[in-house]
Amino acid sequence: MHAGPEIGVAARQIITSQLTILTLLGLLFGRMRNLATGGGQRALIEALQALPEQIEAVLKLSDQIKEIASRYVVRTVSCFFGRQFNFPIALEGALR
Repeated sequence: MHAGPEIGVAARQIITSQLTILTLLGLLFGRMRNLATGGGQRALIEALQALPEQIEAVLKLSDQIKEIASRYVVRTVSCFFGRQFNFPIALEGALR
């Protein structure tokens, strides 16, 4: 996966890499069975290509994220919702 070293347990870069690979496999299998149309596939591939820049932009917001997180770090209970494509992300958040 070339996701970098895993430090601790279930690293976020691992789940991100796994979801990206599964998406690419889904696109490949759809093409192999002639199930997918070019427009939807193209938009998804472009979104995946834009992902590194979007991650960089989020990482630059580290101070704001820390400020928001400080409000919730003392909580003992949290609820995570996720449907369809967001379900694995909700599971990852609940795991943390």
